[in-house]
Amino acid sequence: MVAAQSKSVAVLFSMLFSGALAVAAFIVGRVTGASVIVALALLMMAGALHQALMLAKARDSCGGGDLYFWCFAAGSIIYAASAGAALYHAALSVASTPLIEYSTAIYALLGFSALCFAGAAYVGIDAVRDPKRELSLLDRLQTSGEPVLVTTAVEIVAGFCGVGVALLGVFGADRLGFVNADAAASVALALIMVAVAAVQLLTLRALMGGHVVSRDIVRAVTRTLALEVERSGAIRRLDDVSVRQVGRGQMQVAVRLAFKDGVDAAHIPKVFEKLVASVRAEHGAVNDVVLMMAPSTAVPSLPDAEISDRVSGDATR
Repeated sequence: MVAAQSKSVAVLFSMLFSGALAVAAFIVGRVTGASVIVALALLMMAGALHQALMLAKARDSCGGGDLYFWCFAAGSIIYAASAGAALYHAALSVASTPLIEYSTAIYALLGFSALCFAGAAYVGIDAVRDPKRELSLLDRLQTSGEPVLVTTAVEIVAGFCGVGVALLGVFGADRLGFVNADAAASVALALIMVAVAAVQLLTLRALMGGHVVSRDIVRAVTRTLALEVERSGAIRRLDDVSVRQVGRGQMQVAVRLAFKDGVDAAHIPKVFEKLVASVRAEHGAVNDVVLMMAPSTAVPSLPDAEISDRVSGDATR
């Protein structure tokens, strides 16, 4: 599991530099008349506000599937509102076509912003890097147990893209003479903010139903179940294997089992216990195993029997 402290440091670093750059970009945008820099400031400020909400929620909560639910609800609203403000500034730029002044200050700000985003990316990668090198970076992000890291990564990528778009807009208006390049770049930044807002909404949907983990983990858990099923000799097949991330360092495995004809009903709980123990022994992050029995003519007295083994706390520590 990724250390909670490292994750908090990564998000804190991103929040601090995003907030500082947003203030600087607002000032530079107003002084130079570049609407795209104001739009970039809105993008950075939206990221800083959302990350601050996530950090505050992390301090006030102890985990669970809905840990960041309201943070992502607020984040989608923040990004959508920021996109609207960016479009408003783009419309003003088209109407007035202001001259961009002090372009050197803009280029300096964009260069420094790119360096800061590179630093945030490095800190974030270091926070999720697998010390054993058994998982790829993408899998490490997906299985870290907190959607905040994936979302922060998306916001950093959006910041990189925003800096690039702003550079193209300023260069087109300042050096190439395309008077509407500034406004066009502002519209592009608004679209980036809409895309990030969409990510927030998708994360909300994932939080409502649990996070689907990587395919490698699903295959590994399925193999463990299949081996135990073969050893038991009592199970005809297993269906509907599902592995979901339901909280910080918490995974849930759910599977439906079909027993062979003639299996003694009193033997079924023992089979369940062995399956649960085997899955948890092989996969330490799994702290909730739900086994459901498919209808069987051999044991009509136990239709849809269910056993759930729940362990509170962080099973990966």
